[in-house]
Amino acid sequence: AIMAIFPGNAANALAAAVDMQKEVAELNVLRSAANQPLIHIGVGMHTGPLIMGITGDNDRMDATTISDTVNTASRIESLTKQYKAGIILSDASLQQIQQKENFKLRQLGSVQLKGKQETVNIHECFSHNAPPYLQLKLETLQDFNDGVNYYLNNSFQQAGNAFAKIIDSHPDDLTAHFFYTNVLQNLEKETTR
Repeated sequence: AIMAIFPGNAANALAAAVDMQKEVAELNVLRSAANQPLIHIGVGMHTGPLIMGITGDNDRMDATTISDTVNTASRIESLTKQYKAGIILSDASLQQIQQKENFKLRQLGSVQLKGKQETVNIHECFSHNAPPYLQLKLETLQDFNDGVNYYLNNSFQQAGNAFAKIIDSHPDDLTAHFFYTNVLQNLEKETTR
């Protein structure tokens, strides 16, 4: 895992994450042509205070950060695999971005991160998606947001309908598949009670 710190500017951090994902996509075109395995990266973003300094002794010194903010960002990054999303950011990061319209965003609801008491609201940024996928995600954005809201309110039948509609028009939307699978599991639990 690699960490980068952007003091006071979550918009720059998100723009850098988008650029990283675009560069990886370009690299994957070359890797695919050379029959090499594709590379996938996930970026997690969180905003908050941290302490930065030097630790160690005369024989070995190291720059380090000590912060719950860093732990939270790391936990969010690990969610990118679960949610099948390239970039996930917390509410704290999103609130610091002045011109949200510069980015393509979808809400993913709230999560209880490992080792944390409170839940964190998270969002997917899909600005880096290739044009056809980007367009399909924009066209299904309202259904996606409705689906997440139904899901969070335990209205699993309605959530299932919303995500099924998305998958029907955009079968490659892996995040919609993630939610749809969870919806089906919850509906199964309801019927076996």
